[in-house]
Amino acid sequence: MRNGSPITTGVLGLTLAVAVAASLTACAWFAGSPRRETPAVASTSPDPAPSLVLGCGTGFGASAADSGLSDAHPIWSLGWQGVSDGMTPYVITGPDGREWNSVKAPISVAASAGGSVRVVSPASARLVVATAQVWAQAAEVSPLTYIATAADLPACDAVDAYPSLILAPALACVTIRVAPASRSPYEVHVPVGSSDCP
Repeated sequence: MRNGSPITTGVLGLTLAVAVAASLTACAWFAGSPRRETPAVASTSPDPAPSLVLGCGTGFGASAADSGLSDAHPIWSLGWQGVSDGMTPYVITGPDGREWNSVKAPISVAASAGGSVRVVSPASARLVVATAQVWAQAAEVSPLTYIATAADLPACDAVDAYPSLILAPALACVTIRVAPASRSPYEVHVPVGSSDCP
């Protein structure tokens, strides 16, 4: 039978018409409805209290020279975020007993040489990875938790983008273990504010 019965043809035609009408209705609704986009990652600023920051910047002469890098070469540094200039350096004694303007140099050397940087204490320190002031990822860290090696730290050579590793909240004393590939590991004790490290 080459042609279907009138009833069958009518049912098929009605079904097709209903399907087309439903499709057009759905398309019109979708076009007029608000688009659902992936929510942007929150770009809120860090806590009002200063937070310890391992960040990327051109830094300061003494530590840059000690690390074998020029002042103009951006390298990783430790400082404070949440203050007027965003990153205030402080004097800290390095593993060799000399004063560093910040501890950017040993951390930079450790990362570039394939070493590692870890938070030893306190256990409540929280690691937040931020790029251009936009939160990218957050992860709880505990004592001796692996934080960064050269493979994880972005190349610190961009002038217009400064990724940062932010340790928050700022506590009385943070101990960071630096383990360069070419020398013995050592710890850096970072006092918060006027507090002293043990």
